[in-house]
Amino acid sequence: MGTGPPSLGPAAPQAPLDRSAAGGCRSGPQRGRRGRSPFKSRAAMICLVLGLFAGLFQTACSGAGERTFVAIKPDGVQRHLVGEIIRRFERKGLQLVGLKLLQVWQGLDVVKTVRTMIGETNPAESLPGTIRGDFCVEVSKNVIHGSDSAESAGQEISLWFRPEELICWDDTAEHWLYA
Repeated sequence: MGTGPPSLGPAAPQAPLDRSAAGGCRSGPQRGRRGRSPFKSRAAMICLVLGLFAGLFQTACSGAGERTFVAIKPDGVQRHLVGEIIRRFERKGLQLVGLKLLQVWQGLDVVKTVRTMIGETNPAESLPGTIRGDFCVEVSKNVIHGSDSAESAGQEISLWFRPEELICWDDTAEHWLYA
């Protein structure tokens, strides 16, 4: 019996997934040389080249190329705060350039900005309006980690992300945020 809704009858047979590194997951019949159509080969090559250049020139991508590492801790995930935390950074104008339920944010003075938005390690010392001030009660469950310096951010980012996993993009609103 198929997996489609009963009113549509049995589901059509599914083609196997192609999980090539450059192309992500694709389904459907494979064509051309080495199982790819010429279009997919060119697209894969372009993605590869762009990924290499992004890794080489990550800080040259925008005028505000500093990056920081953020991890929402298990208690933050359990309390369903992931979306709210991401929303706060986006509304601040930061660019999410890497995500694995771990985040890499980019922007002008982003390490200092994120640390300010997160609040003090001890939630009792965090101001209202900060993530820890609004959502935390005790140090052992302070929902979020943020790098404390550009150097530690570089180390933490490299632990979890390969250069090609971080994107480099121009935000059309950037000129409204930075002089």
